[in-house]
Amino acid sequence: MDAVDYSQPMLDVLEKLDLYNKKICAALGSGRKIPGIEDESYDVVTISGGFFQAHLPIDSLEEVVRVLKPGGYFFNAMTKYYLESVDSLHGLEPLMRQMETDGKWLMRARLVQDHVIGREQGLFHVFQKL
Repeated sequence: MDAVDYSQPMLDVLEKLDLYNKKICAALGSGRKIPGIEDESYDVVTISGGFFQAHLPIDSLEEVVRVLKPGGYFFNAMTKYYLESVDSLHGLEPLMRQMETDGKWLMRARLVQDHVIGREQGLFHVFQKL
C-alpha cells in the first residue's frame, strides 16, 4: 500500500486507502437521516472520537439506532474528559440511558480505561439494539 498523505481531506484519504465499498459524507443530528442508508441495514456501527466539542451532536444516536439491525451493536470510544468539559455532551449518557429505558437498545458495557491518550481516560460504550 502506498503512503497516505494525512494532510488531505479525510474522504480523499479514505478513497486512496480503498478499504470500504461505500463511503458517505453526511451531517448528523437534528433528525437528519444519512442518505442512501435504509432502516436496520447494519450489524455494527462504531463512533471513535466523534463526541468531542463541535463534532457529533448527541441526538445523532437516534440515527445510529435507526440504521442498526435488531441485535446489532453500537460501539462508542471517546475521551472521558469531554463528558465533563463540553457543555453539549453533558446529556450524552443521560440520552443513552433514556434510549435504553425507551426500549431502543440495551447497554452491554461501559468501560473507563486510564491513559488511553496520554494521561486522559478513555470511555467506551457498547449497546445492543433490541
